[in-house]
Amino acid sequence: HRRGEEAMEYSESEGFIYVRAVFGEGNRRVRTEKFTGGKIEYVFAGGELDLTGVKDLGDNAAAAIQAHVVFAGCSIFLPPHIRVENKANCVFGGVEIKGNPANPTSVLALTGDVIFGGIEIRYIG
Repeated sequence: HRRGEEAMEYSESEGFIYVRAVFGEGNRRVRTEKFTGGKIEYVFAGGELDLTGVKDLGDNAAAAIQAHVVFAGCSIFLPPHIRVENKANCVFGGVEIKGNPANPTSVLALTGDVIFGGIEIRYIG
């Protein structure tokens, strides 16, 4: 096992992902081209979620990620055609969007809770 692997769960089914990391690292590159949504949980952990290979989002060019980030941090990497709509509840934490989408054709809603932690959104490409 690589360091942190035993503390991470990951599943992907029909474009929906689930990532859970507790007291470790949770780094994942999403392989699906049609992303329908996901749930991410980072607790006393850190990680990266790479969505740069996503070509389309679910129905009506929209999808959502429900986040639960507590005493943790994660970075989400996005292609420039996806715009993020931040709807997360933040308590002593926050969501930082670095960069701007270029001609966005899809919307990714970020929901859930960020408590004593942070989520960084970065546009790649």
